[in-house]
Amino acid sequence: MAVQLVREANQESGGGVPNVTRRRGSSGSRPLPRTKRADSQPRRVGPDWRFPCTSAFQVRIEDRVSARRSVPFPWKPNASRPVPSARVPSGPWESPRTMSAVTPPTDVKPTSDLQNSPLEDNHPTDVSSEPWTPERAADWNRYYDLYVVGFTLLAILILSCNVISDSPIWAHLAVGRQIAEAGQPAQTATASVLHGGERWINIPWLFQAAAYQLYQLGERLAPTGGSISGLLTFGLGPRYDELTPGQQIEWARQFAAGTLGFSTGLIALLTAWVLLRIRRPGPGAWWAALTTLIAFGAVPFAVSRTIEGRTVLEGWTILQGGIAGQPRVEPAAWALLPAVLTLSILLKATLAGDDRPRRTIWLLPLLLAWWANLHESFVIGTIWVAACLPAGRNGRLGPLYGLPLLALCLAATLLNPSTISAWPVALTSLLDDVPIFGGRSNADLAGDAILGVRILWIAAVALGLASFGLNRERFSLARLNLFLIASALFAFSVAQAGLFALVWAATMTLNGQEWWHRTFGEQARIDTFWTLWSTGGRALTLVGIIALMGWSLSGFGSTALSGLPIVGLGYDRSRFSFDAAEFLRDSRFEGGILNTNTSQGDALLWIGQGRFPTLIDSRPNLATAADRELIRGYREKLRDDPNQLADFFKERNISAIMIPAGYVGLQPRFKRVGGLDAQALNTYARLMNNPDFTPFYDDGNVVMFGRVPRRPLDVPLFDSQQIALIANRAGSIPQADARAIVTNRLDPNDLAFRRPTVVPTTPRPPARTSWVDRFFTRRFLTGGQPRSIAALRWLERTMLGAKENTLVIATPADCLLAIRNARLALATDPDDHFAYKFLANAYRDLLTHESALIAGIEPTVENAALLTQVRTRADLLNLRFLQRLTALNYAIQTAPPPRDQAGREDLAGLHFDLAQAYRIAGFVDLAYQHDRIAYDLIPPDARTEAFESQLGQIEQTKERIDQVLDQAKLAPNITQIDLANRAMDLGAAQFALDQLETAYNLNFAPRITPLMLMDLYCQIGQPDGASKVYQDLASNPDLDQAEVAFRQGRYRVLLGDYDGARESWAGPFGSITRTRSERVIGKLTTVSRFIKGNPEFLLASFVNQAEARSTRALASYYFNLGLVQLESGNPVEAGDSLTKALDLQPDLAVRPVMEYYLNQLGRPIPPAPDRSANRTASDASNDQPSSDSQSVSSPPIAVTQPPPATDTPVEPRTQPVPQPEENPPRQSTPSDPPASANPDRA
Repeated sequence: MAVQLVREANQESGGGVPNVTRRRGSSGSRPLPRTKRADSQPRRVGPDWRFPCTSAFQVRIEDRVSARRSVPFPWKPNASRPVPSARVPSGPWESPRTMSAVTPPTDVKPTSDLQNSPLEDNHPTDVSSEPWTPERAADWNRYYDLYVVGFTLLAILILSCNVISDSPIWAHLAVGRQIAEAGQPAQTATASVLHGGERWINIPWLFQAAAYQLYQLGERLAPTGGSISGLLTFGLGPRYDELTPGQQIEWARQFAAGTLGFSTGLIALLTAWVLLRIRRPGPGAWWAALTTLIAFGAVPFAVSRTIEGRTVLEGWTILQGGIAGQPRVEPAAWALLPAVLTLSILLKATLAGDDRPRRTIWLLPLLLAWWANLHESFVIGTIWVAACLPAGRNGRLGPLYGLPLLALCLAATLLNPSTISAWPVALTSLLDDVPIFGGRSNADLAGDAILGVRILWIAAVALGLASFGLNRERFSLARLNLFLIASALFAFSVAQAGLFALVWAATMTLNGQEWWHRTFGEQARIDTFWTLWSTGGRALTLVGIIALMGWSLSGFGSTALSGLPIVGLGYDRSRFSFDAAEFLRDSRFEGGILNTNTSQGDALLWIGQGRFPTLIDSRPNLATAADRELIRGYREKLRDDPNQLADFFKERNISAIMIPAGYVGLQPRFKRVGGLDAQALNTYARLMNNPDFTPFYDDGNVVMFGRVPRRPLDVPLFDSQQIALIANRAGSIPQADARAIVTNRLDPNDLAFRRPTVVPTTPRPPARTSWVDRFFTRRFLTGGQPRSIAALRWLERTMLGAKENTLVIATPADCLLAIRNARLALATDPDDHFAYKFLANAYRDLLTHESALIAGIEPTVENAALLTQVRTRADLLNLRFLQRLTALNYAIQTAPPPRDQAGREDLAGLHFDLAQAYRIAGFVDLAYQHDRIAYDLIPPDARTEAFESQLGQIEQTKERIDQVLDQAKLAPNITQIDLANRAMDLGAAQFALDQLETAYNLNFAPRITPLMLMDLYCQIGQPDGASKVYQDLASNPDLDQAEVAFRQGRYRVLLGDYDGARESWAGPFGSITRTRSERVIGKLTTVSRFIKGNPEFLLASFVNQAEARSTRALASYYFNLGLVQLESGNPVEAGDSLTKALDLQPDLAVRPVMEYYLNQLGRPIPPAPDRSANRTASDASNDQPSSDSQSVSSPPIAVTQPPPATDTPVEPRTQPVPQPEENPPRQSTPSDPPASANPDRA
């Protein structure tokens, strides 16, 4: 750089030093002279690379360089060597091979003259004085092309790195593991019901072996430090050491899958780079980048739906992956690299006007040998070679070279483990694929893709043929043959979209470039229009590429139903049947498993490690067309009458049946019962109502039925003789399988009340949806966890054909199982909107049943009509009511922004349910807020007069409350605590929350404010807002630590932390332990004073109600603890807690609820007090909340008694609201005793 600055400084100062440069990539310091243009201006190849420095700086650099040299300037070019002719670079990566010759000037001034001359005369500061010439414009265009090509390659890399969501990769990895263990390619089918032990033509064995080794390498190289969860999908998460052992294993698997995805992206990058090189010398890199981006980057795509046999266009989207289709980790994607190398050699060998010998054509046999071990499409490569034979006009690829070359290529394709047998299998795979046009395409392609694929094919073929018309003067027969063959194969087989994209991009690039060179020449133009065209066009291309990358990274415009891949690394576990395969593996099943789709078979191969023979899977070239028809017949028989397959079950020793029962992406417009489509729903209903099949597993994705009769399943325990009898009745299935089926049967009462289950903790509160999520929609692309679908299935068992349940709402056992499944989904994804939605429905039904039990109504079929009219007892069952409020709030907060009217109606329903719950709680302002949001979301034609009237009444009530509060603010000496209490009296919870937040931030009344603030956050169903207060309660010594521990436990319950709640309530420092200690200390104090001679104190203690208060409080603690333990899957501990609650306080108002649960748990019920023996059901239903229930449930600030309400819309509270007063009464002062959850406690 210093020498260059010196040289330029001498030239600009008039010293006559020639502007010389060194040959790029050459050794030594020999300069290469340049020629002088006609205008005597020095010509630069490429843009001005000099630093924007002044001439004085150039002189300083020159002085340093001159001082280090023993010979003075000027330099003298070596004129004895010949000067080569000029040549324009052929591409952005190809450096100029020669430069124009120059004649060295003779007027060379010494360096000393340069140093003594004035700066302003000899070193002008304007370094951009060269005129704008076509040569400079061409140099700048080549410079801009570097950015266009670079960003194109970057976009293709990003778009090709996707989260794995297709199951065939697991079948390939399973075969790769088999190859690694055997040390040779797999040629025998194993773990197959139909073809076990037969010879198998496995063509992509090289991909399978390489993919498995990459996967193993990724597992070993997985990082074990820092914030790693969600790293592969651009997220944040906990540290590695905070993960459980199972989560650490899952992280290693995610990283290994990410390694596979990134390797596929690199192969796509190399494929695009080779494709960009298929062009003629001269301008054209910009055009090549555009065609490559359309072929492998993105392209407009039509979205359609099939309605009553008709395909209807719904709109347009952007198809990620371009014409080649969505990028996947599969052999076809890896086979594109040898395919593009083959295409490049063929096209360059047939370029007209290029007479240089092409020795690279003899690499074609090696490429086809590589291709023949990667994918079945190697047959198309040999067809390409044959199609180019007639095009050899200059002897390079004519019959003289072409026929021997074709013979070598055919022989090279035999270099695979299957040799000649690979050809018929490869040809069969081409003939057996799905065509674009015809009846099979409508049946086999998705309804929302068939029209888009057809439009894409027509448009691409039309553009390709039009390019041949434009370039008819330089027509290439070989190029046309390749294009027609690729177009026909793409129309005949959808799987050949990638090869068609290669040929299309290369054809469009060459035809367009040759037409441009013939029409406009290769020299750049410098007028205004052409400058705007070249510079502005490239700038717009860069902007478009950057926008495309931003769209792919943000997921803008995509939904879970669009089926578009998610940019990132790793794999989406919710899409695969891994949980079911792991269950079968851990249960040590010995019999056969009848899987009904390829995804289940792939999971069994990968997770089961070949232990379970599969009926169908994604191993290539294993299942024939006859096999697929046979499997389709099996599915129809399962749907119509499963007993028709009894002989097949006995012949193949089938113990269990797997049916697909999950649907990722539950959207409002798809009204699927239990997350099932019509066909799966019929099969599910048939098997559920068949007494010869027992359901024993449901994880949301898969439901499994065992071939065990249901008649003997009423016996809770089974010995070996009973198991053997059951196995024989089922058709001689293995006893281990019969035991596993019977032990894990999906009996709701057994699962909910007798079988322990581990429900993990929700790791964090959900992230709220904001306006940013309208553009960054990545969090909504998964569509929900499969466990959410299992929760929905438990809630909708009535509509799924379960005859034993004919209630209009789910039974208590169904509700508990739905809650557990929803919590399992939230443990995986805390932002799962569907999990919170179904959780709210489960709490609603469970709250209805428990309220009915308090009213004396049993959850039986005879009382089904009464259950819909029961009053919700939110006062006695406050914890359950707060759980529903929290679930509704979080369902709204995590709801995706609605894109259509169905989405808006679904969101409006959630807001209306929450408003109804707030009316039951007496929070007028919050009820009005959500009613107003629901009103705005509902279309005008759907708004009823009753709803508008109700909204108007609530608005008037709210206005009167606001007036009263405005008057209260003007009262002298009023505090934020007083205003909060006054607001809660009136039902203004939001106003009270604002006042308490202000008091807490000002550290006002530290003994009262934290308690009130935390209680209010929990009462309105937003416990995450109390996280900042959580730690302050434990560190405040002035508060009753037993009540503080209870509040902390309630806070954790609402957030889904069952373990933390049990620790806060029943741990060593929990509320129950502290209360029991206080009771013991109180009794010891009484005895001590009696011994010391104070008998009157003993009499006073009996009169005093402190003992009774602590007893009621402790009983209430045990009651809430029992509910939480039962909900979290600990029935034994729940029975102990509920029994202790009744032992301490037999006359609790919630006794009917505890009696029902103890009866279901099979535990004895403590006797009821004599005074309550004759109570009727109507008396129980009219009971007011007792002090024992309020000691746990009621907030520390005054709340108006809620009016009677049901789960149906009711009129808002219209009782008179106090009119504004000049001096409203003062409710409390900071000096008042601290409010607590138990107002009776000292």
